[in-house]
Amino acid sequence: KITNWPLLKQSSTMTKALMNQKTLVFGKNPSHISVQQSTQEIPKLTNKRSVLVKVHAVGLNPVDAKLVVGDKIPSTWKRTRSLFHSLAVHNTPIGFDFAGTVQQSFCSDYKPGDEVYGSVPPLYGTLREYVVAPIHQISHKPSSLSWSEAAAMPLVGLTALQALKPHASDTILVLGASSGTGHIALQVAQRLGFSTRIAVCSKRNLEWVRQHCRPTHIIDYTTEDVVASVQSILSTGGKQLDVVFDCVTSEDPRDMTANYPAMFVDQCQERYIRLGGQLGDWVRAGFERSGRLTCFGKEKLFWIRFPHSSG
Repeated sequence: KITNWPLLKQSSTMTKALMNQKTLVFGKNPSHISVQQSTQEIPKLTNKRSVLVKVHAVGLNPVDAKLVVGDKIPSTWKRTRSLFHSLAVHNTPIGFDFAGTVQQSFCSDYKPGDEVYGSVPPLYGTLREYVVAPIHQISHKPSSLSWSEAAAMPLVGLTALQALKPHASDTILVLGASSGTGHIALQVAQRLGFSTRIAVCSKRNLEWVRQHCRPTHIIDYTTEDVVASVQSILSTGGKQLDVVFDCVTSEDPRDMTANYPAMFVDQCQERYIRLGGQLGDWVRAGFERSGRLTCFGKEKLFWIRFPHSSG
């Protein structure tokens, strides 16, 4: 028996308007982010493995923008990117992360009225009024978090935790420390026991990172030699560089100009973790993810995991 869901109570006189919801979807142009409003049916809950949630806040991530251009497709393959956009991205709802209130549930872990936060599978989208979310990709929202704070957490928080926890050591270098994942990674690293946490970001974000993320050292890449600064920090403290967490490197030519892997892979003792790469890197990561082949050495392209799913 389902209770506390107003739309169900009005089912006998349901109008088409009540069955629909407003949704923001990707537009037609693959060369830049275009958004358009759409009206879609409110999704129906059909099993115990998901819950229907009324969305109160949505978190947007770089991956949402990258879906527009197909960042795993080489930037020179313009026609392929355009085809990918038209077939897979155009007119699909935007967003992975959300926070909201359970409206309908068939499982015992969540009941109508529960405040939850989490993520949905790729290309399902959260910039809509209601989502059906897999129960293994949500959790009860902590009362200490606002709706906006909770919605901003899932992908970046899980990425930082899953990537760093298996390699908890003493010294970490975070490249792109003011990014969504980078600033969370610094805080996760502190909780995991990394005693030396070196942050690299621009001068514009220097004080914000220093104040909110508590790195032990911070480097402004716009005015300092990053390699020389890192080596100076390590030699002064008698440390070695255990883990590098690279939030910058990707297929985008603008990100590749920094060429951080060439600077730090050899210096890194434990693991060089990056969040982006070229097509060949993602193919290798796919093989490694399947458990069939070890394709990376010290350097690793990280791919987030959700239980009981391929996402």
